[in-house]
Amino acid sequence: MSNAFDSSSRTHLAAVRVPDDLDLPAPAKVSKTSKLRRIVLWSFLPIAIASIIVNIVLACRLHNAASQLKSLATSSKQSKQATPRTSATQRPPLSAYYAGNNPANPKGYPEFINRLSIPRTRLGFDEVFLINLERRPDHLARMRQIADFMHLNMTVFAATDKLTLDRSTFPPGSEGMGDGHLACWDSHRRVIQEVADNPAIETALILEDDADFELDLAAKLTAAFAAIGDRAWDIFFVGHCGPREGNTANAIDASAGVYHSSAPVCLHGYAVSKSGARKLVKELSPPTGPVDLMVMDIFKDGKLDSLAMHPSIISQVHLEGDRSEINGDGGFGITGEDVQISAEERLNMMRLLK
Repeated sequence: MSNAFDSSSRTHLAAVRVPDDLDLPAPAKVSKTSKLRRIVLWSFLPIAIASIIVNIVLACRLHNAASQLKSLATSSKQSKQATPRTSATQRPPLSAYYAGNNPANPKGYPEFINRLSIPRTRLGFDEVFLINLERRPDHLARMRQIADFMHLNMTVFAATDKLTLDRSTFPPGSEGMGDGHLACWDSHRRVIQEVADNPAIETALILEDDADFELDLAAKLTAAFAAIGDRAWDIFFVGHCGPREGNTANAIDASAGVYHSSAPVCLHGYAVSKSGARKLVKELSPPTGPVDLMVMDIFKDGKLDSLAMHPSIISQVHLEGDRSEINGDGGFGITGEDVQISAEERLNMMRLLK
């Protein structure tokens, strides 16, 4: 049966003829443009694959860096329960910056951040002073690294040391002050005196050596100065601890974060003008209490034109392994809120990724 079927099929197929005049379509031709497109696509395929691999590797490294930072933050939190902060900025212990070696090249110093040819800045001020105790090179090492990362041009101003304080040189009225508070008062008074006396300085930013900065500090200050314009001011709290700053009724330009001060506290990051420095030199003597509270009282007496950034773009921080040089028990007082995007945190992410 199978053979019959095969024979019949062959007879039927043999009888089928294709007409000679049948118009069949010609085979499709591949244009030169299509060939070129295929060549280009195939040539970029290895680049695309390499890019995917690089992104996967970077993602893994970022994940590992974040894990390390989380571990550091957990360790730091467990070791300083007495000084809780208001945000989750992840910072390494103070020993990560300095371990008794040369402060000019401290431990873990990220040389890679100086490879960018970005000019140093004083952020629109004539001078930026950093108050630092000579016997605290660990604080100086940390601030130098953050300043290099931010490309800040800072002048180190030697702080008065409570360990070598000569109380006989201070005016009457300071007898009830502790050595730490008196030394802090004198450090700020002397740097303010420098602004008042130096003809080359009209405005200066004054920093304590336990500060951190908003990552876009320069851009925010540029916007702030544009909002301030020609308005006269004596003191400008770029950073503060006061919970009452940012009153909408006191806004100069809320979008730029510039306000008239309400009750400014803390002196870890403030600016003074020439006129403000001269007023403060006069009003701060004799010393009668913590210098930041004295400044607030002078403001409340209507003797200072004071501005403030809100939120703060310079914060005060206290790291694991650190002790206060002001309070007799080594403990810390209020610090206010952290900056929103910490320059120190970004620096240490780069350190882990390098």
